[in-house]
Amino acid sequence: NRDLKLVNSYSGILAYKHRWTEKWRSNMAYGFEQADRPISLPQTTLLTQQVQSFHANLLWNPLPQATLGVEYIYGSRTLVDGGSGNLSRAQLSAKYSF
Repeated sequence: NRDLKLVNSYSGILAYKHRWTEKWRSNMAYGFEQADRPISLPQTTLLTQQVQSFHANLLWNPLPQATLGVEYIYGSRTLVDGGSGNLSRAQLSAKYSF
């Protein structure tokens, strides 16, 4: 019927950085997004109702131009139709600045 209907959406990110010493630091971040999508929308794709994630890492600078790190990530997603899922991941990183 060509009517345009707005969907309310809310999101935010909160992050914190902590320096333990001159060579060690950590970051933590939490992010979320939620949308009030009606179930009556055409389901051509899986529509997300809510998603959130948490990240925490530990970074080390053995040299001024080198950074080594480890990070843990947790995320969750809820669909409009009630389906949901979670994700957990750990990763290592290395960076060298020329």
